[in-house]
Amino acid sequence: MLTVDKKMKPSRLVTLEIGRGVAALLVCMFHFGSGYGDKYFEASWSGNVFSGGRAGVQYFFVLSGFIIYWIHNSDFGRVGSLKVFLRKRFERLYPIYWFILIPILVMMFLVPSLGADKNLTLLKVICDFLLLPSEGTSVIPPTWTLHREILFYGLFAFTIFKPKVGWPLIFVWQLLCLTNGLFNFTVSDYRNWQNVIFGDQNIGFGLGMIAAFILLNYPIKKLNSLFISALGFTGFFVLIASDGYLSIMNINEYEMGISSIYTVGYLLTPFLLILGLVNLEQHVRIKIPTILTTFGGASYVMYLMHLSIGSVVYKVLSTSYLKPYFGITSAFVVATIVVVVISMIIHVVIEKRLLVLIRSIKYKSPSKSVLE
Repeated sequence: MLTVDKKMKPSRLVTLEIGRGVAALLVCMFHFGSGYGDKYFEASWSGNVFSGGRAGVQYFFVLSGFIIYWIHNSDFGRVGSLKVFLRKRFERLYPIYWFILIPILVMMFLVPSLGADKNLTLLKVICDFLLLPSEGTSVIPPTWTLHREILFYGLFAFTIFKPKVGWPLIFVWQLLCLTNGLFNFTVSDYRNWQNVIFGDQNIGFGLGMIAAFILLNYPIKKLNSLFISALGFTGFFVLIASDGYLSIMNINEYEMGISSIYTVGYLLTPFLLILGLVNLEQHVRIKIPTILTTFGGASYVMYLMHLSIGSVVYKVLSTSYLKPYFGITSAFVVATIVVVVISMIIHVVIEKRLLVLIRSIKYKSPSKSVLE
C-alpha cells in the first residue's frame, strides 16, 4: 500500500521507477493484443483493446530525456564527466542486452527457421550487436527504440563536451523532428535511418529535458504538482482507452484525421505526468512496496524479452494438450503474467548482479542513482 512520509526528503524518484514498469507492461500488452490470437489460436478480438499500449514507448522517450538531464545537468563543459556519462550509458544498455541477445542468436543459427524473417547477415548481426539500425527487423524487434536512445546519448555526450555547439545542435535536431512530425518528409518505416534521426518520437527526449530544466530552476507548489500529475495521468489513460475503443470499433484514426491528437497527446501527457510526480516527490517521501520497485527495475528486461517469452508461452498453451483449456483472453493473461514474473527474476538474479560486477571495476566510483 502507498504511504506518504512528509518528514523525509526523497532519496529516489520511486514514481518514475514504477512508471517505467507500467510503460513496459503497456508495450507488452500492445504486442500480445496484436495478432497473437490469430497466430496461435486461429481467433482474435474484434480489435486490439490494448492498441493504446504503444503509448508506453513515448513515455520511455520522455522519461529518458528527463533522467539524462536531471542527473547530468551540471556536467556541461566538464570534459572529465564525459567518460563517466558514456560508461554509465554503456552499463545501462549493453551488458544485459548482450546477455539476452547472444542466446537468441545462437538458437537462430542452430534452428534457422527461428530467424527466417530476420534475413540475418554478418553485417546485420554486427549492427544488432552494437544496437545500430540496419535493414529489416532486428533480432530483438523492440530495439528500434534503442537506436534513437543511442542517437540522443551521442548528441547529449557531445553537448557535455562542447555545450556551446551541442545545445544549438540539439535544438536544430528537435526542430527538424517537429517539422517531420508536421509534414512527414521521411519514409514511414520506423526502422529506416531517416526515421531514426528525424522521427517525431524523438521530440520526447526534448520534452523530458524541458521538464527536468523546469523542476531544477522553477520550483512548483505541491498543490500545483498534484493538479499537473492528475491532468497528465487522466489525459494519458483517456488517450489509451480511446485508442483501444477505436481499434475495437475498427475506426481508422488516420482516415478520421485525428492521428495527430494521439501523436501529440502521447508526448504531452507523459511530460505533464513526470513533471507533476517528480515535483511531488520533492515535497513528500512516497513509500512503496519493494515488489513494485522491483517491477519498475525490471522494465528494461521486460521490454527486451516480452516478445520471446510471450511466443514461447503462446506456443505451449496452443499445443493440442492445453489448447482446449485456453482461449485468446486467458492465454493473453497467462503470457503477460509470465513475462512480468520472469523479467523480475532476471532483473534481480542477473541484471542487478551484472551491474554490480561491472561497476566494481570502475576507474572511479561516481554517485549512483536508481534512475540509471
